[in-house]
Amino acid sequence: MGGNNVIERMRRGEKALGLSLSFYADELIEVAGRMGLDYVNFDGQHSPTSPETIDRFCRMCDGWGVTPSMRVPDQIPSNILNYIDRGVQVITVPDVESK
Repeated sequence: MGGNNVIERMRRGEKALGLSLSFYADELIEVAGRMGLDYVNFDGQHSPTSPETIDRFCRMCDGWGVTPSMRVPDQIPSNILNYIDRGVQVITVPDVESK
């Protein structure tokens, strides 16, 4: 697994640039990598996808030097950990209403 481009940019005081996807295609990960983007964000809340697809996308992101990010479908800790275990390096949790 490669480094986390988002964290590296934040440490340098820079903004990370990425692509947010609500529909999935392998080619879009390649495009993000060729463009030199820092991350690709997968929307798992509004566009659910299978764990196997996330596995494949995380491997592709690693190959193209892009950090995989995901908006998870819910706040259930075991579900969040499942995406982290699959290789997602940046997590956005939906519907957070308090600290």
